[in-house]
Amino acid sequence: MKHLAQAFSIKPGEGRMAFPVAGIMLVTAFGAALGGTGIEALFFARFGVEYLPYMFIGLGITSMVMSFGVTAALGSLPRRVLYMAIPLFLAGILIAARLALFTGLNGLYPALWLGKEILNSLIGVLIWGIAGAVCDTRQAKRLFPLFNASRILGQVVGGFTTGALVSWLGLENLLLAWAGTLLLAFVLSRAILRRYPISSTSKSRQKQDALMQEIQRGYQYVRRSGLMRWISLAAILFSMLYFSISLPFSRAATEQYASEENLAAFLGLFNGLSTAAAFLVSLFLANRLFARFGIMLSLLIFPIIYLIGFASLAFFPVFAIVVSFRFVQMLWLSGIADPAYQAMFNVVPPERRDQVRAFIEGTPQQAGTFLAGAILIVGEQNLAPQQLYLIGLFAAAVCTFAIAQARRGYSNALIEALHAGNPHIFYSEEEPFGGFRQDAAAIQLVLNGLADPDPITRRISAEILEHLSLPEAEETLLRGLSDPDPLVRAACLRALTRAKATGALEKIAATLQDPEPDVRFEAVAALAALTVSPLSLEQALTPMLGDPVSRVSTRAASALLNADRQVERARSFLRYTAVAGEPLEREHAIIAIGDWGDEEAFAFLVNELRDDGLPVRIRRVILTALASIDSAKSMPELVQALGHSDLSVRQAAAELLSQMSENALAPVLLALQNPEQEEGALLALQSLPVPPVESIDEYASRAVSRALEYDCLAREVRYTFKDEAASLLIESLQTKASQYGIRALRIIGLLGDRAAVTLAVEFLQAPHSAQRATVIETLESLNAHCRRIIQPVLRLWEEEAAPASVGPVDWQRLISDEDEWIRDCARFAAHKLGEINMENISTLSLMERVLFLKRVPLFANLSPADIKQVAAIAQEQSFSDGAALVRQGEEGDVMFIVVSGEVRVVDTQGEKEIELARRLPGEYVGEMALISKEPRIASLIAIGNVRALCIDQKSFEALLRDRPDVSLVVIQVLCKRLKEASRRMHNQV
Repeated sequence: MKHLAQAFSIKPGEGRMAFPVAGIMLVTAFGAALGGTGIEALFFARFGVEYLPYMFIGLGITSMVMSFGVTAALGSLPRRVLYMAIPLFLAGILIAARLALFTGLNGLYPALWLGKEILNSLIGVLIWGIAGAVCDTRQAKRLFPLFNASRILGQVVGGFTTGALVSWLGLENLLLAWAGTLLLAFVLSRAILRRYPISSTSKSRQKQDALMQEIQRGYQYVRRSGLMRWISLAAILFSMLYFSISLPFSRAATEQYASEENLAAFLGLFNGLSTAAAFLVSLFLANRLFARFGIMLSLLIFPIIYLIGFASLAFFPVFAIVVSFRFVQMLWLSGIADPAYQAMFNVVPPERRDQVRAFIEGTPQQAGTFLAGAILIVGEQNLAPQQLYLIGLFAAAVCTFAIAQARRGYSNALIEALHAGNPHIFYSEEEPFGGFRQDAAAIQLVLNGLADPDPITRRISAEILEHLSLPEAEETLLRGLSDPDPLVRAACLRALTRAKATGALEKIAATLQDPEPDVRFEAVAALAALTVSPLSLEQALTPMLGDPVSRVSTRAASALLNADRQVERARSFLRYTAVAGEPLEREHAIIAIGDWGDEEAFAFLVNELRDDGLPVRIRRVILTALASIDSAKSMPELVQALGHSDLSVRQAAAELLSQMSENALAPVLLALQNPEQEEGALLALQSLPVPPVESIDEYASRAVSRALEYDCLAREVRYTFKDEAASLLIESLQTKASQYGIRALRIIGLLGDRAAVTLAVEFLQAPHSAQRATVIETLESLNAHCRRIIQPVLRLWEEEAAPASVGPVDWQRLISDEDEWIRDCARFAAHKLGEINMENISTLSLMERVLFLKRVPLFANLSPADIKQVAAIAQEQSFSDGAALVRQGEEGDVMFIVVSGEVRVVDTQGEKEIELARRLPGEYVGEMALISKEPRIASLIAIGNVRALCIDQKSFEALLRDRPDVSLVVIQVLCKRLKEASRRMHNQV
């Protein structure tokens, strides 16, 4: 299994998810191939091929209705319930259908024929719904090709085994075989959904409205797009053509094989062969065709196949030609045309792509199905078969013309996208079956773009070629190395590296002398990746160790050491720079040490982490370097970093631990028990495999208990005292309760829809969130196990009525709380309320300062504990009447918060002193110079005796860095004051 997982790009720990999902894909496709073939054979043999046109009309209507029905089901039912119910429901329907066949009612066969389309739609919802629910975005890119391959394999095996199973079970009993595969899919679905529970709370009406809006927006885009107008016409004609050959094929097969069993065996074999051939063509030929001729030309061949096929049938309507035509049609449709058609939608902007697809698939395609049925009904009654073939020939000719026009529109759309700077159109992040689908037309356009007069177009073209890694682009990219734009030169070097242009080493080496450091950096990286000879690399890169830009010099040192050249100068240079360089130089050197994997430097880096004064940026890169050198040895350091005071350090450690997958799970769960590391451990768990349910339940229950305890304490104070000091204590207790409640939600979210719970937590943490009621409803819709644990804590975010009675305030419990801030607030409130005497004057002074700062708008949204940090860094100063707090033109290294008195803001540079504004108690002044680091633009003069709290520049910058909500308020205040200045200037004019 280990080797199998590696072969299919399944990472450690993913096998328990990936193999069951692949199994669901395989068994459902296998059953659908059996059952679908059986139903078709029953319909053809017992009801009549001549009724197929009527079925096509019904299919067009049914498909449209199904899109709304499935949307409603997805909205009104929890997804877990829906995914569990679908296979059981469908198996029951199939068993009931098999029993109904004993009645011999003729009307059952058209119902079965249409029903199999509904069943296949629901199976699609099941398989891709589960796959999407249990895979994150990155996993989907790697694993969806495996899942799709499993589905195709199931179709192929089902087709090849139909004949044998018909002989053994009988034709009608293929329905029971299909039901059996669905029951097996239920078992697999139940097992995987137990391990990866999911939830949903969307409403069906909202979903249906959203779908209609999407289709309407898609129509508006199609109406404005020359390309999509032709594609809409082609979609109608493609549907007509598909069903126009379906009827002759079905009739010919029924006439050729009179026995039901033989007919089913033939259809199964035909479907198996055509599916297998299409899979091989898609895997091995599609990319080559797209790269050689382009996707639109590959798509244009499809209506030409219809042209040739209908022309042949018009003159030679024999069984061999019908079968050959149908086989080539199915092969090209599944193997070439469908991938080309889907890739063509890349020219549509991402925000409109799904809307356009929804419109074309929901309207023109279904209209084509309906028209095919109507034409065939009329034609069967009034026209000879050859005349119907001539109608098909005419439709194929019109479709060929439409695709030819669309091909021109596609080229125009590519040109517009390139000039508009939309590189995503030219490459897809999805890589079906590990291969990238390149389009010859798009590639040629990009190559020409490198010679465009517009530097932005050249830059975009170079970036696109960087993603495509095309050996044939080497000559164009080499010309780009002399481009006047340095960004183009750098992108060309990256593209040459990706294209493995080993023949261009001499020209790449010449760019080491480029005046732009970004270009030199890419040149070093290119030579390191492409040079085969370590000696040649040493000769080229050793001089670069003296480059004045540390990013370039350290990259050169890393490249030399990674090339197995024990260049002592490079080793010494990196280690010296990591210790004694400037901060930016140290950062680059440590990154290079990690890239090289210098095991001897491991202990040195660990020792650096012990320095409490180590800059945060350096600390983060050291953690990354340690993980690169030895992930196992670095784990204790990463776990310890989960408790660092800086959020960015905790986030970096959590991300690095998440990359270690299951190996990091046990240490992180252990860190979860440490209060200092608790928050960081929760961050790491968000990206790690799901821990044992027992561990989650234990932690969540403990967090819920603590949340309720602090909530109860807050209630006791709230309904007993109304003092300002009591309010500070109440808010602190509520914050503590909310923190524990959030932790419970985050840990329990690991058992459900992680994305939904993460979003809910964000809304709950936002002050005055208007979505709070919806969020609580979302959380209440989690599975029963999760809901039972977190239900008690949801009251923390709900509006509450005053209780009939509350217990007395337990001051002794509050004063002895484990949280130092809660203890300080409790002592302060108890002193103010006369409950206890407090002799700690410094603490009293600090708490008074906190109460004052809570009334300052800049800090209004901070928690009391955070305000305490501000109060601790603020220094109090007094100024007499007329004294200058600062003078105009002085360096802005401090801001002031007015405690008492007033401050005049005056312009003293001119002959006349001009008063610009006045700042009252609770307002702050001087922050603009503090942020811009420019001289003061005005003087600050005291009116009366003024007391102010002062915050210096270093402390203020740390506050903005650590508290983004303070940064937002500062921006708002700056905007307000800029408006004031603008208004004053306007009045003066």
